[in-house]
Amino acid sequence: MKASYYNHLVSNGPTATLIFNALRHSITEIDSEIAKRIEQNDFAGIDPKTISILKAQGIIVDKLFDEKKYFLINHQKSKYHSDTAEFIILTTYACNLSCPYCYEGHGQKSKLSKMFKKYMDLDTANRTVKFITNWSRDIGVKKIIITLFGGEPMLNIKIGLHIIREIYSFAMNNGIEFNCTAFTNGTLLTLEIINELKKYNFDKPLITLDGSRDYHNEKKVLAKKGTFDLILGNIKLLQDNGLSTMIRINVDRSNTGSIDKLLSEIERSGLKKIELSFKPIHELTNRECKLCGYSDQEFAKFAPTLWEKALKRGFAVANIDIYDSLVYCGNQMTNNLAIDPFGDLYTCLNYVGNTEHRFGNIGDGTANPNFNHVYYDWMSRNPLDLDGCNNCKLLPICAGGCVGQAHNEKGGYHFGHCITEKWLIPELVKLNYVYGKR
Repeated sequence: MKASYYNHLVSNGPTATLIFNALRHSITEIDSEIAKRIEQNDFAGIDPKTISILKAQGIIVDKLFDEKKYFLINHQKSKYHSDTAEFIILTTYACNLSCPYCYEGHGQKSKLSKMFKKYMDLDTANRTVKFITNWSRDIGVKKIIITLFGGEPMLNIKIGLHIIREIYSFAMNNGIEFNCTAFTNGTLLTLEIINELKKYNFDKPLITLDGSRDYHNEKKVLAKKGTFDLILGNIKLLQDNGLSTMIRINVDRSNTGSIDKLLSEIERSGLKKIELSFKPIHELTNRECKLCGYSDQEFAKFAPTLWEKALKRGFAVANIDIYDSLVYCGNQMTNNLAIDPFGDLYTCLNYVGNTEHRFGNIGDGTANPNFNHVYYDWMSRNPLDLDGCNNCKLLPICAGGCVGQAHNEKGGYHFGHCITEKWLIPELVKLNYVYGKR
């Protein structure tokens, strides 16, 4: 026997220790003395029942067991053999807002103005439907997820609904589970749109707030008016119609101090069917976020405070569950693709519209795409080949981290990117243990 290389020990009081195993994603509380002996590979005197529990949790493994090979095989299985296909449909690059940290709403002012005015037309929508149904049939998927994205997808909801209806019909006729959702700023939602989407297993759209009412209204402006109350009202409309919502709270240097006030405002609004996701603004578009954004390491310094404030108020909080996938992000899985208004294929939402990262095009939709060199470069990334990742004890929960961030920082896909969790393991382990996320 030997102790797993991927054990992380976290003190949980004067006599107790939490052991988190990154490879098996288990958390176990044991006596601190036993924990020290496990760390030293000294199992003498540990009773057989405890040994059996520790083996089941992956904390102790057989002496000849190669954990890196176990990781790689399961990483590849997760990456290439998922029976769920997720397609993110950009029905338009246009947006009705002009958030200072986002490149899309500013497109009309740039050299890319033609692209950022693009709406998907019916011909491209029909080819998109053909592509998705052929892909799903060929792969033999058991579940299809459609996410409407943009720009602001509600600007072209007619086309979005057309695609959803057609693929829903295909899924129902072929015994395939179907779900759909949307990433939207929430300003254009109406009861008519909500009722129509509900027919197709629509739930949990992601809607963004940029801080408390005052901070948000400085950044998200529509017709010279702030949009905070409009958006909260539409989230309430979703709730009143039986739908839950993921509220993404963008965190930057200017609004960090307003988050507590925002939580109070959300509480007073009476919203219940929501989950909060705190996310830092990253420097990816070389706009104002270059000055206001946080690095993952910087965000890690105060993220636990935000999480705990929200949890103590009774909110569900996303992103505190330590990753239980051996692939960091869906955009590293072969059955996850984004299709833009031109029919171009991407995977990372940070790079849609940037043709340097385009995988190919759906063509006439009748056959699998002729993927270009970018696809094979992106998909061939092996976490065990990345500098600094091979011997990292967090490898199983990040698998090399974000490909897009790695490219942004180092100029290529075959580099690692350290995620926020690297600096937060003790806090995350305790939160998961206390709040029962594991």
